[in-house]
Amino acid sequence: QRFVDREQFVAYQASHMRRITFVVGPLMLLEAAAAVWLLFLDLPAPGTQLAWIGMGLVLLLWLSTLVLQVPCHWVLERGWDDRAYRRLVATNWLRTLARSARAVVAIWMLML
Repeated sequence: QRFVDREQFVAYQASHMRRITFVVGPLMLLEAAAAVWLLFLDLPAPGTQLAWIGMGLVLLLWLSTLVLQVPCHWVLERGWDDRAYRRLVATNWLRTLARSARAVVAIWMLML
């Protein structure tokens, strides 16, 4: 909101949501498919456990996105809202931590 006039914010938010969906949506689907695929591989220990942890983190990412972040974006599509913006930024840390943990799990699995 610091970089977009309030009068232009609704159009900006709609444009952002349209563009980001085409980038993030396919990547999230690919990540989920890869996580499911790993569950069916015969992995050396502790690979199976790491695959399940990774799947749990993907589920956490999806749940967080659907329950916490998307509703904030819906509010912001109607106009600037300080509360929705603060909640969006605060809850994005959950996704940041989950995605970072997922990266650690993926690197660990690659090192097996």
